[in-house]
Amino acid sequence: MNIPEALKTALALHTSGRLAEAEELYRRILAAEPEQAEAALHLARVVHQAGRPAEAAALYRAALAKTPDSFEILTDLSRALREAGDPVGAAEVLRRASQLAPEDAGPFVALGQILLELGRGREALAACRQALMRDPTGSAANLCTGQALLALGEPQRAAAHFRRIIETAPDASEAHNALGAALTALGDLDGAAAAFTRATELAPGGAEAYANLAGVLREAGQTEAASLAYDRAVDLGGGPGAMVKRALLLPVLPESVPEIDRARRRMADRLDRLRSGRVRLADPYREVGQTPCALACHGRDDRPLQESWAFFYRRACPELSFVADHCREPEAPKGRIRLGIVSAFLHDHTIGRLNRGFIERLDRSRFKLVVCRLPGRMDEYAAAAEAAADELVDLPDAFYPARDLLAAKRLDVIYYPDGGLHALTYFLLHARLAPVQCVGWGHPQTTGLATADLFLSGTDLEPEGADAHYTERLVRLSRLNLCVPRPPEAPELSRADFGLPEDRTLYLCPQSLSKFHPDFDRALGSILRTDPKALVVAFHGAHPRLAGLLAARLAHIYPREAERIAFLPRLSREQSLGLTALVDVNLDTFHFGSVSSSLDAFGLGRAVVTLPGDFARGRTTSAFYRRMGIEALIAGNWEEYVALALRLGREIDFREEMEAEIAARSELLFDDTAAVEECADVLAAAAGVQD
Repeated sequence: MNIPEALKTALALHTSGRLAEAEELYRRILAAEPEQAEAALHLARVVHQAGRPAEAAALYRAALAKTPDSFEILTDLSRALREAGDPVGAAEVLRRASQLAPEDAGPFVALGQILLELGRGREALAACRQALMRDPTGSAANLCTGQALLALGEPQRAAAHFRRIIETAPDASEAHNALGAALTALGDLDGAAAAFTRATELAPGGAEAYANLAGVLREAGQTEAASLAYDRAVDLGGGPGAMVKRALLLPVLPESVPEIDRARRRMADRLDRLRSGRVRLADPYREVGQTPCALACHGRDDRPLQESWAFFYRRACPELSFVADHCREPEAPKGRIRLGIVSAFLHDHTIGRLNRGFIERLDRSRFKLVVCRLPGRMDEYAAAAEAAADELVDLPDAFYPARDLLAAKRLDVIYYPDGGLHALTYFLLHARLAPVQCVGWGHPQTTGLATADLFLSGTDLEPEGADAHYTERLVRLSRLNLCVPRPPEAPELSRADFGLPEDRTLYLCPQSLSKFHPDFDRALGSILRTDPKALVVAFHGAHPRLAGLLAARLAHIYPREAERIAFLPRLSREQSLGLTALVDVNLDTFHFGSVSSSLDAFGLGRAVVTLPGDFARGRTTSAFYRRMGIEALIAGNWEEYVALALRLGREIDFREEMEAEIAARSELLFDDTAAVEECADVLAAAAGVQD
């Protein structure tokens, strides 16, 4: 065989797209001359091009053995490994490539992208900074750096890098798309929508930007527009992820109870179509990244839909049903119980505040506490969790690496305090990562998962027959597994500090607008109609448009009264306490009530009117009252709710009487170490350890 001529022919076949013929000839050349380095490299490339990345990776390694210091082969090998599902191997190869070409930003950018996929944000940022040192104005280096900062919870800094790209390359659709993600994280939904829209204009065939735009429109309450954007993403080949996101779409502020029922039926129908279409997901967290948790605001039994979603996800992605080795034949713990607490919200968030006492006061003679958190902001609560942990695990923001890391910890019990509220914890719950897996009422809704063994709730939180609401075994604690400090004293603020009038009776409802169920409109309207001096104070929510939607909804029934709702922007904790202290009445929402704001009100000795719902999520405030032994402000129906609110607002003596009683008994709600002990006993018994 004339090797040079044969190689020339093979290259011509390869270039013309006749891959099978080129591959055969490359192999014949190597059979005749095994050390032919050029043939070895091109054989790897033709196999790679033919869609066999794992086989190509082995061939690239063979070619590399002939030319050990080839930067070209190393970068090709890294791409093949990544496509073959070995990102860790690809990262190692890129580190080697970066040493061979120390001035080239490319390997560092590629390394940063892989580390981001692995959820290793800090390492990704370090690699991207190396790329920036070599190419400060490069689009790829700035894009990767911004994405790493975004993953680490620094959207403001991320946005600066995306804008830097746009300044020099205004038509860079990927930069506009990334800027939209950063602005979404910053709460600038209008800016995000504009950025995503620009990305779709620049790359009209890009499904990702349409799906991102749909998500922002959904948060802004533009459900129909969001549905159309999801349709467009699906039509453009957005893959199964876009189809699932469309099926999960629910209105943030439904116009009516019938609309709630229609939306739930629509979700069920779309889910049935997904199941019948045999949709497959390789990585649900990356492709979808959403949970059905919004169902909780509807005042309906969510178990059937939650179970259906769980079944769908496990069928669409069988890898979700992973079982850790130590869970196949579990044994009772020897020595201290290895308890993992897993949450994305162990910082200054309702979940972080509610669970700080549990983390700090759990009996360490019985438990070794492994705090497992996601990347996020560091603050007082995050620092407290870190200081209290026997072992701290920073989970990567990626499903498979996080799952494998948790499995390697060989935990006896995992406690998810907020269940399926965050997408990563929801998908982790599909796997069996500890012999005992529990969820708490931080998000009071069943997960629908057979792999969640216990739901830790409270006797006062659950109505009769509540076991049927859960796929988990319901545990009714005598307390609420709550050990929180009394809130600090409220600052002395005036109504003028909030732009509120002095001559009105202020009824504060500080809940997320998504909790304003249409059934609640009747109560608000009746309060406003009966008390001409009443002014309801609420908050804008994720987008100012939501306030307009709520006012318009209320105006359908109470057109004049709807004008007497004042919407405030989001406040700091200190400002919220000051506002709570100076209003006349605090109102709890129907069907999905308050936790933190009610605790703050009670800690300040202020009264809250509540109407317990049919599910735990609408019974937290009444559970706090029953813990204090106070029943007078728990309404039996919406008419009683209105009457109690008006009485508090208009009868100063009654209000002061209630506030005095709350102030005298509210100590029962705070620093309750017995609640931690009771929960610890339940967890120990579930793990098979008896006192």
